[in-house]
Amino acid sequence: MKKIFSLTLNLLKWVVTISAICLITACGSSDDSSVNNTNSSYRVKTIDDGNGVWNYNYDEDGKLSSWTWKSESDSSTSARYYDYNNLNQQVSSRWYYSSGDASTYTYTYDNTGNLIQQNYQRSNSSATNKSSETSIYSYNALNQLASISWVRTPSSNYSTHTFVYDTQGKFTAYYGERSNNENSTDLFTYDSNGNYYQGIFIRSDGYASTINYTFDTSGKRIKRTQKDTGGKTYTRNYKYEAKPCTYFHIPKTLGYLLHNNFLCRK
Repeated sequence: MKKIFSLTLNLLKWVVTISAICLITACGSSDDSSVNNTNSSYRVKTIDDGNGVWNYNYDEDGKLSSWTWKSESDSSTSARYYDYNNLNQQVSSRWYYSSGDASTYTYTYDNTGNLIQQNYQRSNSSATNKSSETSIYSYNALNQLASISWVRTPSSNYSTHTFVYDTQGKFTAYYGERSNNENSTDLFTYDSNGNYYQGIFIRSDGYASTINYTFDTSGKRIKRTQKDTGGKTYTRNYKYEAKPCTYFHIPKTLGYLLHNNFLCRK
């Protein structure tokens, strides 16, 4: 299962850094990069999960300006600060740890607002051990994410990620190549109603998995069946209750990359 969802997790880390902030903090807005709660638009101030406490701060425009975290089991702490340009795009963030380590992210956008480059640098408390990462994003003629190229120094590790869409703009294939030869191919198929109903996931280490979804007449997903290498089969059934959903809005850049990952969505 970890392999199946690695693409989604990496994309959330690389592509939707800004929107992920909103997903975590539940900031209320109606644009495509936030979480819109149908019952309120209140911002989260504090989160306590039993392991640590997060406190969030916002600027006068309501954008997340910083957060702090403190462990409930030891003295570990961390803090992150966010900087924006006059277009309200996040241009940098700084992350500090109680260990003395520090990380810095910077972001570059094109004239249409697409993220085209992310730079990351981390150093330890003595500044003797530094590492950096650069991610380059490209888009097709329809403004859909077409590729991500990533490289880390000084290790020279790299990865390339290619995204393919059909004529209707639906995400149909992903191809990943990595310096450690852990390559991958993901294929996605849709029914006549546009529902993502089958995913085929193939890895260069021999692992493969096919996931099929079943829908009822109203279009709700009711069953998920996964068959892995070796013939193992997993089945998951979905049941729904008649209560309002909290709708998660994701950036248009992702298109169908996260298609149907949320049960409640607009």
